[in-house]
Amino acid sequence: MGYSGYLDIMVFFIPWIIYWSLSGLGYSYSIAVSFIISIVCALIQRRTIHFSDVFTVMYFGATSIATYALGMDLFISYSGFIGYLALAVMTIVSIAIGSPYTFKVSKVDWPESYWKEKVFVYVNNVLTFIWTLIFACSSALYLVFKHPYNTISSNILISLGIAVSIVLPIKLPEHIVRKR
Repeated sequence: MGYSGYLDIMVFFIPWIIYWSLSGLGYSYSIAVSFIISIVCALIQRRTIHFSDVFTVMYFGATSIATYALGMDLFISYSGFIGYLALAVMTIVSIAIGSPYTFKVSKVDWPESYWKEKVFVYVNNVLTFIWTLIFACSSALYLVFKHPYNTISSNILISLGIAVSIVLPIKLPEHIVRKR
């Protein structure tokens, strides 16, 4: 089995998982650790660097400044809400700038000749928008539910998103071709 874009996405989420795990335990150093790891992950992925990687480094850089230089505990106390909200913003901005978040996986798994095809771009825009909704809903869940229900609920949404991310890139193009 060859290199897959799914490996890139797993590496992308390492700083986020560490951030949520450690800040959920109340550890303020979670932000500094996540910032350092986001830089390392971006360097590891430098051949497939994407807007989402740059956004992650910038997010943890800004949260580090806010936490350590300005003494704010907002990013620790509301890590689920703010973190998922940031990911929702990142995904919608990625669509707006013409580089959907899911390109990170797709461009590794599909030949370059497909990258500018309308169906390829459309599928990635749809899938990225679905992730925007998942991240926005997960953010809202952290305002509505208390721990552990917020975590369980957002993990269910993420699991559904992973399933959709596996099925949609196969089924949607087939549907579009049949419709034509």
